[in-house]
Amino acid sequence: MEIKEPTTYLFYAEVQLPQEDHSKASRAAAVRRAHEGAWSLLAASLHLLDPERFPGSAADQLPAVEKGVYGKPAFCDRSLPDFSLSHSGLFVVCAVSECGPIGVDIQEMTPWDGYPKMDDIVTRFFHPKEREYYFSHEDPGKRRRIFYQIFSCKEAYVKLTGLGLSEEFPGFYTLFDEKEMPAGIYMDKSDRALGFPVLTKLPAQDNCGHYGLASCTYQPLPEPELRRVLLNGEEENQIEIP
Repeated sequence: MEIKEPTTYLFYAEVQLPQEDHSKASRAAAVRRAHEGAWSLLAASLHLLDPERFPGSAADQLPAVEKGVYGKPAFCDRSLPDFSLSHSGLFVVCAVSECGPIGVDIQEMTPWDGYPKMDDIVTRFFHPKEREYYFSHEDPGKRRRIFYQIFSCKEAYVKLTGLGLSEEFPGFYTLFDEKEMPAGIYMDKSDRALGFPVLTKLPAQDNCGHYGLASCTYQPLPEPELRRVLLNGEEENQIEIP
């Protein structure tokens, strides 16, 4: 069974995290559970898409995976789909692409008071064009939304390239169109888009206003199809997080 159009997908799931007590061990346990949940989500998602190629729905049944120089995971068998994983807050997300590399990032939009120096973060780590776009808006709520849109797009791009944190954030920028949607990722010395980010909203019942979600590819593609997967055994053919 071949995956039909669209050829890029976003799958997301809510994870049950250990109760936060602000200790270092508690934070590490939450990150570990989210990491495990992301791989479980990938396995379940691929099985739902194509059970012939991916007969198992558990993370330990995934095909062999290797990591690039900067840690980007990919299947050793390059004929299999490309994928990208991310987690933040209560959600994990994976992007699956049959048409080349993809990167994805989800960011929980913490309360504005959680980042009292957000303007400083923008000044230090965003490209001058992004800073100009951000500071052109005076409304704090809109600035907050723009911050997470830009940050998610930039994270999705460096996960697309596989360079991760080795990629200097101020060295490239997300260009927004007249509808305030990302039109491409550019470098200072290039008039050609190097990546094409897409912003996707989670459904209203999943607190769509509290998360920024972006995927990025090397070519302009239709918006990925968004699907929710249950990882807590509530539905048949779903899996539980280890």
